[in-house]
Amino acid sequence: MNIYLIRHTKAEAATHLKKDRERELTEEGIKILKASIEVWKKSIDSYDFILSSPFKRALQTAKIIAESYNYKDEIICDSSLSPGSTVNTIIQLVESLKGERMAFIGHQPDIGFQVSSLISNSEFNQKVSPASLINISFDDNLKVGQGTLKFLLPPVIV
Repeated sequence: MNIYLIRHTKAEAATHLKKDRERELTEEGIKILKASIEVWKKSIDSYDFILSSPFKRALQTAKIIAESYNYKDEIICDSSLSPGSTVNTIIQLVESLKGERMAFIGHQPDIGFQVSSLISNSEFNQKVSPASLINISFDDNLKVGQGTLKFLLPPVIV
């Protein structure tokens, strides 16, 4: 089984005029994401499931990924992937869906902690740049500390 943790791409800056959950992607972020996806396609041909935080920037990222991969199923928008999500959230979603290739679009610092928990028994926060993709594989069931980090692809600079 392979899970793919993807940080949403660049979004507009936080201001007091717009709620955090409503922040949208920037044009630069969209260009970076589309260029990055072209690199991802060399290693990943499809996803069984695409799951996203309901925050606008994450959902916009998920939609661009789905369109680029000709993903025909519905994107699963799950509030448990909102900022503050934990590795247990990922584990529960994987167990409930039983996919072999699952993409999770979320936020930093959550993804950094999730990577740490899935591949080791230590807790460190790996900084994950916007539009990065991390592939972690598991031989059998997804268990904390039992994953193998296959690759971490940083965003393509455009």
